[in-house]
Amino acid sequence: MSADRVIEGLVNRIMFYEEQAQEDEAVIERELLQDPDWVPDGEPLDDDHDGQMSETETDQPECMDRDDENSTSVSRFVHHDSNLSNFVESMKNKNTKKMTNSHVKLLNEFLGKKNEQRKISQIPANTLDKYLASFYFSVRQKTGEEYEPSSLQAMACSIQRYLKSNGYPENINTSSKFGHSQEVLNSKMKELKSQGKGNVPNKSEPLSEEEINILYEMGLLGHGEF
Repeated sequence: MSADRVIEGLVNRIMFYEEQAQEDEAVIERELLQDPDWVPDGEPLDDDHDGQMSETETDQPECMDRDDENSTSVSRFVHHDSNLSNFVESMKNKNTKKMTNSHVKLLNEFLGKKNEQRKISQIPANTLDKYLASFYFSVRQKTGEEYEPSSLQAMACSIQRYLKSNGYPENINTSSKFGHSQEVLNSKMKELKSQGKGNVPNKSEPLSEEEINILYEMGLLGHGEF
């Protein structure tokens, strides 16, 4: 499936968060222009700070950090390799593996109820296509509620990742041999969106682990270096 369809529900959320952050910055800037001593709610000045600098403070360089007063203090910054790609990659792999195992386990549970004893990677394409179509349509959360559209897409990515690692000859998300299950997945995602699933939330919420891994899977995260 195309990247546009995978991240369709995520783009609006990201734009929403960016707009909200810009609004918050504008509010802070306006308040500071009106009152230089203004601080955001929940961040009061120290009790012993009345807005005036003490003699001790005025004698110190303006840029001096109080931690620098004690030369024996422990460093607040640990040494690391300038390239943090390995750290990012290790965390990405850890999260991806966890998600893949969870989704494959769920599919195996579904196949067990169908009395299918073969490993997923041993099931012929025409049979697996039918299984996947039924799985996408019927799978529910433990509470009985429907999954988010992005969660269904994440399942498809996880299953394909598992099959690829086990030498399966077809890609369930692009091969014409899996056209039926692809159509069912697409239709199910559209149905869920029409029911309000995957819409932009009323308040800021962090991206779920599944959504983050989808962005990694599509190559939209994880390329920056600092």
